[in-house]
Amino acid sequence: MGISLSEIIEHFCPECNVTNVKTQSWLKWNKEKQDWEITKAPSQIPDWIEYCEDCEVEIQMERRKI
Repeated sequence: MGISLSEIIEHFCPECNVTNVKTQSWLKWNKEKQDWEITKAPSQIPDWIEYCEDCEVEIQMERRKI
């Protein structure tokens, strides 16, 4: 069972509308799944950094359905 196309999102810069953005993550290793998992949401971390490569500034990313 996969992800429905109506559920696919992308993150983008609200200033220039591109998806060439980065964010920091806090991860932990899940031994059972043998994969990394995000441990905290951005709203739970003070001074969370999101960055637009095209604008070359810190931003607050937004999400939209593709």
